[in-house]
Amino acid sequence: MIVLDLAMNSYHFNIYPIDTHHVKDCIVHFDRGIYRVHVEGKLIGMMVKDHVEKFGYSTEDKDLKPLIGEIAGHLHEKHLRKKFAMDIRSIWNVILEANFINEETLMVYIKADTDLEEFADCVRDTIYDHVEFDEHLNLVLSQMDHDEVIDIQIN
Repeated sequence: MIVLDLAMNSYHFNIYPIDTHHVKDCIVHFDRGIYRVHVEGKLIGMMVKDHVEKFGYSTEDKDLKPLIGEIAGHLHEKHLRKKFAMDIRSIWNVILEANFINEETLMVYIKADTDLEEFADCVRDTIYDHVEFDEHLNLVLSQMDHDEVIDIQIN
């Protein structure tokens, strides 16, 4: 699970540190180019984007170094999902809006004069040509001011 809090520029997800098999709560706050990483509520370090480094981020904090690969993977996954929400608007010009309503659900509104069932069939047939992320996503299709929805499960 990955959550993006746009107001705080924060990412929230679970990690599995190398030295343990127990899940740990991780929150990454982003501000002015610096990612502050908290595990179980404790600041363990800061990292910055670094395209030269293996995972795309660098840090001087010893507690953060062994986790940077896993954290980078979670951040990359979140960016792919955000990119997907923007890309589908340009792929299908019948889409009026595409917004995340929670971490697992993307609500998509289409034009009122578009046949919802026909569009859903088109999406089902081609959606995996456009999905680059691995995590589960509910793609909910609807028309503005209509009650009918179609839920398409991705991954």
